[in-house]
Amino acid sequence: RPYLAPLLLIEPCIALAGGGAALWPVFGTRLFAGVTGAGFIGLLYTARGVGAVIGSLGLRRIFGDDPRTLKRMIVPLYLVIAASYAGLSVAPNIAWAAVCYVCTTIGGAGLWVMSGTLGQLESDNEYRGRVFAIEIGAHTLGLRIAAGGAGVPADRAGWSPRYVTAVSALAMVVPVVMWTLAVLTRREPQSQSLGSKP
Repeated sequence: RPYLAPLLLIEPCIALAGGGAALWPVFGTRLFAGVTGAGFIGLLYTARGVGAVIGSLGLRRIFGDDPRTLKRMIVPLYLVIAASYAGLSVAPNIAWAAVCYVCTTIGGAGLWVMSGTLGQLESDNEYRGRVFAIEIGAHTLGLRIAAGGAGVPADRAGWSPRYVTAVSALAMVVPVVMWTLAVLTRREPQSQSLGSKP
């Protein structure tokens, strides 16, 4: 099933913004006047948690499980991530940064749930566990590479944390183009709705 390939890449492509995601301790300690210490790091980490709850539970409750709707939500959610990291790159204060981190994680968690649902519909029962093992493994590896890679230009090329975050926002162009092409070129039958019999 060739369509599984772009589905399995939805979550790993979120990792392209891993540089911005990894910088929350920097935003919580170094970039804003009077903001330093574990409490502010915890604030931004909490903001990410709030976004994860909204993105994983709230969006699905609002938009439902219809596969056509889930597919249409992929590009907007990538754009939410891009816009949020772009906003974070110019954040004037810690409150702005916290809101941006909420929004980035709404987008990421929404993509996580929707891609998982679509992947479940596309996978045969006997291979489903291996399919999702590949997906989570690719996402974890990609996030570690992106997060670690963000430190190299910051440490050696003098990139500011804001610039790294702006590049993370720009990187979301890649999965937007990839997913759009995958949908436009698909020739397979439409996916089943959740709960329908194979």
